[in-house]
Amino acid sequence: DLGEDKFFGAFTENYDEDLKVGVFTYVKPEDIPDKEVMVLAGEYVNSDIKKRVVEFNRSSDQYRIVVKEYEYLNGYDDWQAGYTQLNNDITTGHMPDILLTNGLPVDNYATKGLLADIGKMIEEDEELSSVEFMENVFNAFSMDGKLLYVVPSFYISTMVAKTSLVGDRTGWSMKDMRELMATLPEGTSAMGEILQGDFFNVMMGYCGRDFIDVDSGKCEFDSQNFIDMMEYAKTLPKEMGDDTYDDGWWENYQSQYRENRTLLCQMNISSMRNLPYTINGRVGEDVSYIGFPTETGRGSYISANMQFALSARSSHLDGAWSFVRYYLTDEYQSELTYGLPIQKKYLTEVSKEATQRPYYLDENGNKQEYDDTYYMNGEEIIIKPLDQVQLDKAMDFIETVDNSYYWNEDIMNIINEEMDGFFTGQKSAQDVAKIIQSRAQIYVDENR
Repeated sequence: DLGEDKFFGAFTENYDEDLKVGVFTYVKPEDIPDKEVMVLAGEYVNSDIKKRVVEFNRSSDQYRIVVKEYEYLNGYDDWQAGYTQLNNDITTGHMPDILLTNGLPVDNYATKGLLADIGKMIEEDEELSSVEFMENVFNAFSMDGKLLYVVPSFYISTMVAKTSLVGDRTGWSMKDMRELMATLPEGTSAMGEILQGDFFNVMMGYCGRDFIDVDSGKCEFDSQNFIDMMEYAKTLPKEMGDDTYDDGWWENYQSQYRENRTLLCQMNISSMRNLPYTINGRVGEDVSYIGFPTETGRGSYISANMQFALSARSSHLDGAWSFVRYYLTDEYQSELTYGLPIQKKYLTEVSKEATQRPYYLDENGNKQEYDDTYYMNGEEIIIKPLDQVQLDKAMDFIETVDNSYYWNEDIMNIINEEMDGFFTGQKSAQDVAKIIQSRAQIYVDENR
């Protein structure tokens, strides 16, 4: 007999743990302290964040977070229904206290003044104000000098090429690339298997901010830089040939950079262990972080593995900050398992992995080193760790990138809709660029 104030119940402590059974004690409603309710919303909220919400709710005497997830609205008829509804809620005045921004048109929210200044909160935070963060990453996620997102970890996307072919350049234009390509053997590919219809999706990710100034709202799609992009895209194949994926495709794919058949290798730096694989494996010699060819020379970008924004109009801004600040602290940064840490000291610490042989712990907890390998034309090649010169060059590069990934589906639709007239020869590059410029500028103006 448990008595009148106790009962059995089944529960889970966290979102992905097994079901448990326990004894609960009844508490009178008047004995439960009232908490201020905050909303954390996103199209998708992963289990790690949900766990953190549970921990926060248990530990806070003042606040309770309610998770609002929109993914359940997606279906076969409309796989973006959740995204659309969340965006509509935000633009009609229902901005959550804490927003997971991944995939959303957050630039539009920022220009409307919906996002709080995270940089100011860091400055006023007794612990975090003295921490050295990756300032270039903060710059990439700032507007008008205000940091708008909490970025716990990040990765960098760039294009690299053999230093022996491109020199020590850290940026170049489309004109520069085409001049170099003219000196290379016939049949050499600049970027590998990028098709005509995919080119602008790739290009806008790398350097879309060259054509849309988010701060001012000014578009420059009628610039010579964009016209150069169009002219190059027209030279690309419309589709893969019938023999593209024949029996020898994989061998050719593996050896394309080492054998100088492809100039630029796309590279994502989400872990320092990625570096030896690309540099000493796929490419096989020292590389230059030259980036995507664009007039500004800023052809590399930073992406956040997850981003939090706080509502500037929240009545619980202090509570929202007390939740998200955790992701910038030593407690979280020191245990980061994916992506590059935003705290500089932890990035420096993990960078050493690139100069060491990989290892695993055996059943006795002993460290067992091994060699990563790369296969080319049936041959196994041992991938050497980076030497100190290679690592220093990589770290110097990482600290210079201050351009964030750009994606706006409405802008991409405008580009892709108009580009066919140019590809088919019905309109000139200049005429199509002017149309895209007009349509894009109208869209930006209407959404600011």
